[in-house]
Amino acid sequence: DYERSKRAGEPVTVSDELYARASVRSVESCVEHCRRIGFPVMIKASEGGGGKGIRKVEREADVATAYRQVSSEIPGSPIFVMRLAAKARHLEVQLLADEYGEAIALNGRDCSVQRRHQKIIEEGPPLAAPPRVWAAMEKAAVALAKAVGYANAGTVEYLFTEEDGSFAFLELNPRLQVEHPVTEMISRVNLPACQLMVAMGIRAHRIPDVRKLYGRPPYSTSTIDFLDEPRQPPYGHCIAVRVTAENPDQGFQPTSGSITEVNFRSTPDVWGYFSVDSSGLVHEFADSQFGHLFASGADREAARKSMIVALNEISIRGDIRTTVEYVADLLKSSEYVGNAIDTEWLDARLKRERAGKESEARGKTQTNPGVEIAAALMASSSSQAADAGKDDALVAAHAAFIEARDAVARNAAEFAETLAKGHVPDADRLAATTSRVELLLNGAKFVLDVHQTGPDAFAAANARRDSFVKKSHFDKADDYLAGSVRPLADGGYLVSVGGRSRVAYATRPPGQPLRLTLDRKTFLFEKEYDPATLRAESAAKLAKRLVPDGARVAEGDAFAEVEVMKMYLPLKIGKDGAGVLRWAKSEGVALEPGDVVATVELDAPDKVSRATLYEGNLARDAHHGPTSSSSEVHVVLRQAVSLVEHAFDGYAVPDDRRRAALVDLDRCLDHPDLPVLEIAQARAVLRGRVPAALDARLDEARDASAVVDALDRYRDDAAVEATTQHLRAVATAFAEGGRRAECLLALVRRYLEVEREFADGAPLADVVARLRNDDCEPGRVLDICRSRVAGAERGVLVLELIAAVPKKDHDLFAPALTELATLRDETATPVALEAKRLLIQRSLPSRDELLARLVAFIDDDALPDLVRSGLPMRDVVVQLLQDPARRRAAVEAYVRKIYDAHGVDDLRDLSEEHRDAVRWTFRTHDDHDDRRTAPAFGYAFPSEANLASASSELSDCEQQQRTPVHHREKTQTTAASSSEVTRHGIFAVFPTFAAVAEALGRLAAAFPATDAAVNCLHVAVVDEALRDEETEDFVERAVAALRSRLDALRRIRRVTVLVAAAAHHPPAIFTFRAKTDFAEDVLLRHIEPPHAFYLDLVRLRNFAIRLADAQQTLSSNVHCYEVAAKASKGAAVRFFVRVLAMSSEFAASDAERMLVESLAALEIRIGEAEQRRASKVRRNNHVYLNVVARHAAVKRAAVEEAAKVLCERYADKLRGLGVSEVEFKLAAADATLRVVATNPTGFVLRLDSYLDVVAEDGVAYLRGDGDWDGKEVTAPYQVEAPLSKERAAALAASDTLYCYDYVELFEAAVRHAWDEHAARCEAYVKPPERCVDFVELAVDAPVGWTADEAVELAEVRRPPGQNDVGVVAWVATLWTPEYPTTGRRVVVVANDITVKAGSFGTREDKVFDLASRYSRARGLPRLYVAANSGARIGLSTRVRDAMRVKWRDDDDPTAGFDYVYLDGSDLQRLPKDAVEASIVTDPAEAPGRLRKLPGAPAAYKLRAVVGDEPDLGVENLRG
Repeated sequence: DYERSKRAGEPVTVSDELYARASVRSVESCVEHCRRIGFPVMIKASEGGGGKGIRKVEREADVATAYRQVSSEIPGSPIFVMRLAAKARHLEVQLLADEYGEAIALNGRDCSVQRRHQKIIEEGPPLAAPPRVWAAMEKAAVALAKAVGYANAGTVEYLFTEEDGSFAFLELNPRLQVEHPVTEMISRVNLPACQLMVAMGIRAHRIPDVRKLYGRPPYSTSTIDFLDEPRQPPYGHCIAVRVTAENPDQGFQPTSGSITEVNFRSTPDVWGYFSVDSSGLVHEFADSQFGHLFASGADREAARKSMIVALNEISIRGDIRTTVEYVADLLKSSEYVGNAIDTEWLDARLKRERAGKESEARGKTQTNPGVEIAAALMASSSSQAADAGKDDALVAAHAAFIEARDAVARNAAEFAETLAKGHVPDADRLAATTSRVELLLNGAKFVLDVHQTGPDAFAAANARRDSFVKKSHFDKADDYLAGSVRPLADGGYLVSVGGRSRVAYATRPPGQPLRLTLDRKTFLFEKEYDPATLRAESAAKLAKRLVPDGARVAEGDAFAEVEVMKMYLPLKIGKDGAGVLRWAKSEGVALEPGDVVATVELDAPDKVSRATLYEGNLARDAHHGPTSSSSEVHVVLRQAVSLVEHAFDGYAVPDDRRRAALVDLDRCLDHPDLPVLEIAQARAVLRGRVPAALDARLDEARDASAVVDALDRYRDDAAVEATTQHLRAVATAFAEGGRRAECLLALVRRYLEVEREFADGAPLADVVARLRNDDCEPGRVLDICRSRVAGAERGVLVLELIAAVPKKDHDLFAPALTELATLRDETATPVALEAKRLLIQRSLPSRDELLARLVAFIDDDALPDLVRSGLPMRDVVVQLLQDPARRRAAVEAYVRKIYDAHGVDDLRDLSEEHRDAVRWTFRTHDDHDDRRTAPAFGYAFPSEANLASASSELSDCEQQQRTPVHHREKTQTTAASSSEVTRHGIFAVFPTFAAVAEALGRLAAAFPATDAAVNCLHVAVVDEALRDEETEDFVERAVAALRSRLDALRRIRRVTVLVAAAAHHPPAIFTFRAKTDFAEDVLLRHIEPPHAFYLDLVRLRNFAIRLADAQQTLSSNVHCYEVAAKASKGAAVRFFVRVLAMSSEFAASDAERMLVESLAALEIRIGEAEQRRASKVRRNNHVYLNVVARHAAVKRAAVEEAAKVLCERYADKLRGLGVSEVEFKLAAADATLRVVATNPTGFVLRLDSYLDVVAEDGVAYLRGDGDWDGKEVTAPYQVEAPLSKERAAALAASDTLYCYDYVELFEAAVRHAWDEHAARCEAYVKPPERCVDFVELAVDAPVGWTADEAVELAEVRRPPGQNDVGVVAWVATLWTPEYPTTGRRVVVVANDITVKAGSFGTREDKVFDLASRYSRARGLPRLYVAANSGARIGLSTRVRDAMRVKWRDDDDPTAGFDYVYLDGSDLQRLPKDAVEASIVTDPAEAPGRLRKLPGAPAAYKLRAVVGDEPDLGVENLRG
């Protein structure tokens, strides 16, 4: 026993029997002893340590589980049950004992900061115990060591209770513990060295460090009375922190994975060590501690502060989580600063914080099952708490940018890999610049759309709730947060957000959410909480299932145990997770992070707490500092150019930044400081590299030309020339007129770098395949795809750049414009049209040239020649009217030009006082309306009797020009009816509209007295420039002024106001009509009313029309009307573009310019309409081009050739804009010719020509070779073109042609054969006028015939589309070069896909058989043209309409269905054998719809459908 051994001087021993009696060996024994000593208790394995093999138990029900966990963690170890010492301090004494029975205490340590009974922070010397108590603890420890004969370094651990000052023995650790440097630093004793000396047999009092501890010379031999002699006081204070691979946010759960970086630098006050091998791997079978830090100081506070600094500066990156940041937060807490801690302090702190966090996060995301919630990071102070939301937004923004950048990198890698495999990558996905990022942080859910705005630049904002958008939708800077992300060599990122750059590291452990380290602080994003899916949070082994499969579990129940790092941890059911558990894994299996362990069929899934969606303003919340940007012109210019380049490269540059870049570009290129700054920048790199004399000359240079002159002196010096090459280029650019043209041209060429790859209209997949075959770099291919995906946005940008090009630089841009004009791709159509327009514009006289030529006519008093010249006056009339010396002549010339078709008589000054105003007379029909009909006098219509001769003459290119019929001649061929009236017109010039309003009464009084409003008033406002945005306000002012004088204006039919516009823009023209109380006639805006009838608007009377756009170009009026059929509610929108040009003669170049202008206007309006209506409007659009050349003669061949060439040249653009008809009209002196171009098949251009002819009844008709023949010239356009619905149906059904259009293809093929034949022959070969003749073979039987009847085919000539059978047959005669006179007869058969989807029923089979018999009987070849291929069994329509579906869930069709059925009432209406069905007898299987209806009919489950229609056939499938 102890006393006997002590008296005998022998070591105290404990017998095996006694040891066994003190420990427990079974669950039952453990339970018994727990009852005896009372709860709470600790169950601890004797050989455990480091938090392993120890469990706290508070109730008897948990004893068995805790005992099993302890015995499993430390197999074979004796297990003790001890009463829990609440609120105790863990203090330990460091011992050193020699082999001669001497033992000493070397001070001690306070290890009270523990988590799960594992030390987190150690410090020494202990300050909790009073000196007297501490001395007693040291003596007891020494006595224990001596009693058991211990020899080595060791530690005696105590539990100290501050309330009563008592302490209790815990254990003796017979080893050197990892925290031993704490004792070494406060005692200066090298413990490992002391261990070696003890092992060598050296006595304790001979060890030098021990002697110094007791104030003795280190190398003397005198003995020391260790019991009574005092030690030297401690050398300050030391705090140690363990660095472990544990996740403090999940209850210090161990983590595993690799460590990629440990960055720690020791300081005089802090040192540490880390144990990481070359692999950097921390696996689940190792201890979680891999590092230890020790901070010393003069006192505890100094050591604490040093440790906090060290923890904030350390950087550990990898797949693992560490406790570094959390411990730093602990060290700052008031409890730790005040040393008010105990062994339960950290657990209690976590429990309180968890409770507070759960309370605060009601309705927000909860953590996953089995995980304890840790304290919020960096939120200890009140100011931090107040800014937590903004801090979260800032962190989320960094994470979103990094996630988006990594997504871009992954897509680029996948793109290159796919390309390398020989496949065509999915460009829409892999080249996309927008991604949606969802992040959960501190209970807030951030759903952000992140757009890549440059190679390393991004912009983010809250996602739109309706849908994901692929294009940037940011309109202003407040809508988004901009930033940049650049990868670092060490795997991190340099992220710039809100005016500040930060280093960030992002890791994504397997199965775990994103973890972001930002400014050395770690932020763990959360997963969306799903209590129905129970997952493993880290690598582990499923040690035991605690509940069986199908068991009901409640919130907080432990359902499994997992083994992690030799520790057994419970997995618990989370909040709102009550339900029935279903196992997904078996016991003993290894789990990876994210593995599904089990699922729960929740009792109340609707009550599951969800995250709160972040709805703040990211731009404000995450912007924590001012954004610095340079204001120097050359820097701003460089940034603007970069942004425009990014936009051309397909990046999603926000609209506000793009607009600002264009403004900066325009401003900086003309800034006077730009040459100085750019030359200075180019010179900065030349300092010391050029001769001193040259440097001096450059210093003296005052402008760019002087710089060039200075450089020219050294042209012969090759070295200087090479060195100054860049400087010369910059200076030369400014010396030759500036950098505008050069800069803009470079940007346009950047656009062309991509677009030229698609110049032939090839689809993206073909272009990618071609580039791959050409061994193009994957990165370049990806750049092209990204630019391509951006689509029309790049085209809009290049149009803005082209508009900024000065006219003087158009020659420099000519090659680029030429290439732009050849682009055939649909997305480049607006650019190609604008480029073509500018090229055409180059060939026309400039505004100044036009003005000079008109002035020459006026100065030479040659007004008749000016009127006949065809020179447009409108664009420069304001400049002429502003010249007092030429105003009178300009007014007369303008009036005579616009009323040329009506005839101008008696033109004179309004009065002697008003020489700025003229009056005249003209004549029209009394019922004439400018908008509806042609004038009575304008040009001669051929009469009906003379049609034949007129047509033959017009078809001859050498016809003689007809003598124009002047409006004053009484011998004209048109019927000059007695309803003609003489009208009066006045044209007056005023400086402002206010002057016009004041003079209205005087002008109205100048008209002669009449009984009706028949006169016309024109006023010009020449000194008041009208901007576009002022148009509506001006119209309101004009209407108000006119309506205030209605009585005075009673003799006036209309008032037309011409207003000067901004510089280089045509004047605006507004017409106000008396019949609407002088409201504006919006349909005729910007066109003079005498010219309005040329728009043929009367032909649009079948439609409700709206003026979508009205433009005035150099010599044309372009009016675009949006129309919809009146008779059809909700009719599709179409566009009619009407272009009018007044010219001296017809020229193909004029027609091309008009066509380009019409297509450009149509492209813009279609885009607006599609955006407004969210539907396509690219079908059945119409273009009308009217050239009025009253002093020229019609040349039919020239007009037809121009129409053919232009329609073929712009075929792709016409097709892309849905133009189904182009109408060319030439109103000449001798006749009016119309050429209508259509291409219904998409392969054959059809040209139909018509003349306007007056019949004996005085009505004008169209005479020609097309569908319009015989119609009045004012006949309305058809709402639907013939067969347009059938053609659209065929195209939609099988991407094919309507069967009747094959006739035109046969004709085109035969004509092509004749062309090839003529090319082979030396002599001229004239093809026949008629190449093909198709006669339809139709069944000669009444409608509704059946296949059982005896029917035959008959040859009939009837319009296309009259068939009611899905097969059509013809007998065709083809006059080919081989059969030029007799022709070759063949039978052609085609299936009509618009009739019953092209199905082959019995009637179709009958027609096909009869056509085949017809061909065989006559020995004719039979050709069969199939619109599609494949087949399907036809379904009875009557049965199909009665069929119903029995859904598994009536409210959720996605859950599937059980069967298809018929109601009993529907079944009775069908023929007896139409279906096979069985009645549903089980009410549980009956459809829910019927169960809810009282007296509902029975349900019959369908087993087979036979049908009752007589002609159910095999339908062709889409091929």
